[in-house]
Amino acid sequence: MCWINSKGKKECYDAPRKWYHKNNLLINNDSIFIYKEPIHIHKKDTLYSASDGAFFYFAGKIFKNNDQYFATLLMTNCDYCARKVIIDSITGYVTPVTDTFTYQLANVKTDLVINNVTYKLQKNDSFPIPRQYFNQFFTIEDISYRRNPLQQYDLINQCLNDFLNQDTLDFRDTIIVCLDRFEFDDKIETFDKNLLNKTFNKYIVDYLSLNDIFSKSEILSKPVRFIQIGEIYDTKISTWISLNYKIYIPSKVINFQDKDYHYEYYYDKNDNSYNLREGEQTGWSLIKK
Repeated sequence: MCWINSKGKKECYDAPRKWYHKNNLLINNDSIFIYKEPIHIHKKDTLYSASDGAFFYFAGKIFKNNDQYFATLLMTNCDYCARKVIIDSITGYVTPVTDTFTYQLANVKTDLVINNVTYKLQKNDSFPIPRQYFNQFFTIEDISYRRNPLQQYDLINQCLNDFLNQDTLDFRDTIIVCLDRFEFDDKIETFDKNLLNKTFNKYIVDYLSLNDIFSKSEILSKPVRFIQIGEIYDTKISTWISLNYKIYIPSKVINFQDKDYHYEYYYDKNDNSYNLREGEQTGWSLIKK
């Protein structure tokens, strides 16, 4: 991982250590995919990184021009990369500027060379990268997204319904849902409770502000459970929403502990409806006093 700086000198990432990208290539008929993962080579050992140098995903098509083969590749995703974006001021959708590259495919003996990178042929049963890594390629509709769009009431109602009708938690008859939505410590919005469903199957919902939840717990002198809606990522064909099932412990209660739970729900969008694709508990944290 080296480059030429503004003074014309070569610089390398994390020098004097040596970092590279290991390129993994998959060809399926005339489709081509490349997954690049960062590695550090120390003597004869290859060490894999969780973030250094980023992970790159390319997808494209192979074509023939005269007697030569070429591949046009689109960088469809990049983990931990800064990307140029285009923001639609009307819809609020953010679309990363996609980079396209065209390379000649060359054979050197039994190996394939693309952009001065040599690829060793692997049989299907010995392919080193799980195939799901190549599912990180998206259409332009998937790449365009809105982060934390405001007032997604249909989605929030659907998410609350799916959460409350699961089998893993035992809810009370009346559920408290927080009207305030936060990203870290910054309040994004306050919901209009008149646009949120009052009942979900057998459960009745009470909507309160975060301060009112704290006050209620202090007055009752007992811990109060509540649901808080978190981040929302919205694309033109799908969306993702996070939800926290939290507990507040009032000041008079001591020697008490319980868990906060974190959930994520993924939906496909169909006209004005949301179809649940996947929902799961992704983590918990211990709360004690």
